[in-house]
Amino acid sequence: SDRKKEEFIKQDYILKNKNILWYYLPFYSAKYNRFLRLFFGAFKLIYINRKHKIDLVHLRSINAGIIYFFSNINKKYLYDIRSFAGQHGDYGLIKKSSLLIKILFFLEKKLIKNASGIVVLDKSGSDYIKEHFICNAPYKIIPTSTEVNKFNVIKKQKVSNRKMIKFVFLGGAQFPYMPKKALEFIHYLLKNNINCSVDIINQRHHKFLEKVLKEVDFPRDKIKIFPLKPCEVKRNLSNYDCGLVFIQTGNWIRMSSPTKIGEYLAAGLHVLGLQGIDVLDRLSKETNSVDILPKSFKNITYDLNHIIKILENIKSSKRREESIKIAKKYYDLNNAIKNYFDLYLTIENNK
Repeated sequence: SDRKKEEFIKQDYILKNKNILWYYLPFYSAKYNRFLRLFFGAFKLIYINRKHKIDLVHLRSINAGIIYFFSNINKKYLYDIRSFAGQHGDYGLIKKSSLLIKILFFLEKKLIKNASGIVVLDKSGSDYIKEHFICNAPYKIIPTSTEVNKFNVIKKQKVSNRKMIKFVFLGGAQFPYMPKKALEFIHYLLKNNINCSVDIINQRHHKFLEKVLKEVDFPRDKIKIFPLKPCEVKRNLSNYDCGLVFIQTGNWIRMSSPTKIGEYLAAGLHVLGLQGIDVLDRLSKETNSVDILPKSFKNITYDLNHIIKILENIKSSKRREESIKIAKKYYDLNNAIKNYFDLYLTIENNK
């Protein structure tokens, strides 16, 4: 809702040059306007279907799925599950016991059952589908990916000569993200004479973050809060040593794939997160580039050996090359594009 008209004009121009027609829905922030967007979205899809020949519809999550469902256009579709319906309950947007969440579960079941293809973000998502749904459609696991080769990676020598450990918290700061937990951890390190600092790169939540700083009583000389454009993030992220991924978990949030994981790794950073996000839990076991902390770390006595291991991994001379290697293996946008293309072809060839 805070986007300027000039941004839409610019984006439309970029897409037209790539032979893409863009029909966008206006965004209104009032609670009940969500339903109006779905209603008008269905009519717009009917209009698009009548004006253009559509072979395949790519549905990104449940909102797009509902628009498709009520348009009744009956075309092949790829159901790209960026989040499951239950995540609305994890976020607190809808009560977990409400009729509305039950309707979403019903629609999700139909969308998965009748899909021509499925995309999930993580292996945990494919396991969840196999356990809870009837689905014979081809599927791919495609995490949120990034342009790995466009990150500016600083020289190893510059990193090894630096005594201070520089942490960064990138992206959203409000629920389900947990900057307070992250700052409590950094505060713990500072109290134990670990030479470190943290930057929070965030666009919109600065007042909220100021409130969190007061609650934690975090030393102001050890933190900076500022926004960066995506291109600036790619240029500057490698100036840090460790990226923080502190997210509240839940039955469905745990199957998510936070974009910042791939961005941190692509920039050669170590990744530190909270237990409960499946991809982080798995990478912490399979690699040296990811570590996790228990969700309740504030209420327990730290395992000193665990802390020492995390710091050693952050300071490792091999850290940057190992992190980038993992980013190229799992989070390279070129791999994601290839997987989508393969899936489109499979759907097209399935009569």
